[in-house]
Amino acid sequence: MCSALLCADDREVKFYVIDDGIQELTREMISVRVRSLAKALCLDVQLKFIDFSSHVLPPLTPLHGTLTAYARIFLPSLLTEDSVFYVDADIICNRRFSLFEETIEKQPKALLIGCQDPKLKILKNDCPWAKEIDVGDHELPYVNTGFLYMNLKNLRLFGLEGKFYDLAKDGKQMRFADQTALNFLCRGQIALAEPEFNILWSLGQGFDKESICNIHFVGSVKPWDPALKRDRLPQVLLFHSTAHSFGFESTKFTNWDETRIHFVFRSRTLLRMLFYKIASSGKFKKWQLRYKKWMIMKSYTKAYKNSLIERTKVLRQIDFC
Repeated sequence: MCSALLCADDREVKFYVIDDGIQELTREMISVRVRSLAKALCLDVQLKFIDFSSHVLPPLTPLHGTLTAYARIFLPSLLTEDSVFYVDADIICNRRFSLFEETIEKQPKALLIGCQDPKLKILKNDCPWAKEIDVGDHELPYVNTGFLYMNLKNLRLFGLEGKFYDLAKDGKQMRFADQTALNFLCRGQIALAEPEFNILWSLGQGFDKESICNIHFVGSVKPWDPALKRDRLPQVLLFHSTAHSFGFESTKFTNWDETRIHFVFRSRTLLRMLFYKIASSGKFKKWQLRYKKWMIMKSYTKAYKNSLIERTKVLRQIDFC
C-alpha cells in the first residue's frame, strides 16, 4: 500500500484491504505507516478492512492454502465503487496509476483490464472448460489477476457472482483459483494493459527490466517467509530493503541504505574479474557458483534501481512513528 501511494496521482485515495484474519496489531501497524506516508505526501487517504473470513463460499480449490484470492470475484458486492484497482499484497508498485488511464479510456466496456500472463498467455492453457466453448475462444489472451482494473459497475450488470457459483457447481479444479475462473467467465471482455504494470518475478529468477515497472513476487514461497534460508536472493534483498525504507522493522538488512547499493556495484566488477581468472584456471564448477552469485547481485541492482532509488528523497522526509 505504501508503494501504491507513491504512485497515486489523485489527492484522495481509498484503500480496501481484504481481511481474512489479520491480527489487530498488524492492522494498526499498517494503518500507522499508510497514514504517515499519506500525510507527508499531502494525500487524503481512507483505509478500510473488509472482513472476508465469514463469507460463505462453495467447495473450491485453495490457492497457496487459502481461499482469500476468491475475494476478487465478490468485490462487486463487497464494494460500492464503480471501479477499482485490485493489487495483490505481494506487489511493489513503481509505475504511476495515471499511465493506466489511456487504456481505460480506450476500453470503457471491458469488464477487466490486466497484463497478459507471460507463461500461460492464452485461455486454452488454463481452462478446464475448454471443450465447452468455441475453438476461437481458446486463443483469447489470458491475464494474470495480481494487478487488475475491475469495472465493478459492468461486472454487476454482467452478474459475475451468480455465474461463478454456477461454474463452481461442476466441481472442476481451478488451477489458479479465481484467476482461472475470471479468465473463463469474462473471456472476450478482457482488455490488455502494458506488461510493465505486472512483471512476475519468482524466487531464483533473474531481473532484466530497464523500464519502470510493478514487481510481483509470484510463487508459493514469498521473500518474507521466515522459513526461507536463501536470504541473499535478489527478491529477498529487494523486499526487505523496501520494507525498511517505509519504516517497517525487518529482521534482515535493518541498516540498508544507498551506500549498500554502491558497494554491490563495486563488488560486481571485482567478482567479474575473479570469475574470469577462475574460469581460465579450469576450475569450472567454482566459476559457475561465483557467476551465479554475481547474477543474483545483478538482478537485485536492476530491481533496486527500478524502485527504491527514485523514492529515497521522499522517504527521507517522512517520520514513521
